[in-house]
Amino acid sequence: MKNYFGIIKGDEFDSLSQKAQNEFLISKNLFQDEVSVPLVAFGSKLVLQHGSKTFKLSPKEEVLNALYEYLLKRFSTKIELKSIEFFAKFNDEIFGMERALGYNVGLKRFKEKFKEINHLDIDFAYKKMSSRGVLQIENINKFKFLKYCQQGMKTQLGTFKNVIEFLKGNQDCFDPEKFESEKHFNSFVEFEFLLQVLIGLNDSYQFTDDFYFSESGKLIEKYQQYKSIFISKELFVFVYNKIKNFKDLKISLIESLYAALQQLDLIGGNKIDFINYINEEYEITTSKIRKYNTQENRKHDFRVVRYKEELKEFVPKKDL
Repeated sequence: MKNYFGIIKGDEFDSLSQKAQNEFLISKNLFQDEVSVPLVAFGSKLVLQHGSKTFKLSPKEEVLNALYEYLLKRFSTKIELKSIEFFAKFNDEIFGMERALGYNVGLKRFKEKFKEINHLDIDFAYKKMSSRGVLQIENINKFKFLKYCQQGMKTQLGTFKNVIEFLKGNQDCFDPEKFESEKHFNSFVEFEFLLQVLIGLNDSYQFTDDFYFSESGKLIEKYQQYKSIFISKELFVFVYNKIKNFKDLKISLIESLYAALQQLDLIGGNKIDFINYINEEYEITTSKIRKYNTQENRKHDFRVVRYKEELKEFVPKKDL
């Protein structure tokens, strides 16, 4: 994820007029103009009210995500202490129990903590056709619901003031003693504590699928940023983990992997897109990926052959 903390110079930004500030934020792709048109009743229908457009400046999703990640790190100790306290008591509660009994206690605590978040007891359901052609109603995945809740929390904390101070790199604004007076701070800490508990209990007992907060879920979400580069999320996950496991993240290894991806037509976008991906995800700085002629670099050639063999499973069947 791009580092947005301190990306703008506070003194220069503060000296601009409100209009100039807005134009600057939009030009730097940090904020966007959102248009909303109210709906009005017309008979039994809702119709758009023409001529009543309103424009609102709002932070880009990537900026909101970056602010939220910053706050999670900033207040991680406070959140984790509450989580540790819960699991210390829970572990005492299930000590000596058989796995099945522990599962039942875990499920009971999971439902209790989930209800603390979903205190209005809202259920979202959708229609689904079974393999036998029977219409069924299924509730939305619990962790998908929690993801929506977290998105709402990001929006609540992503006030214009908070985002601007974050972009200016103003650490004092997020000093624990000062920020605890923020309107949504306690809700934020409580939500993330409950979320940690639910993730932990589910990881232990596998009550339901978690495609949103587990490591595999996080990678699938990250794939959305780079789907113009990789032909499938499975390929993205493979490449991401492959590079993560390279010793010292040698650029020569990445160059060979990129060559293998290119030769198998598994990569989209252009070389600059891939370079930006490397710089943002692996905390290394490179401005180019070298291309070698055959036999110009034998070690490179050997690696390309090996990587192509590993990547074969991601080649669409019609291309084999």
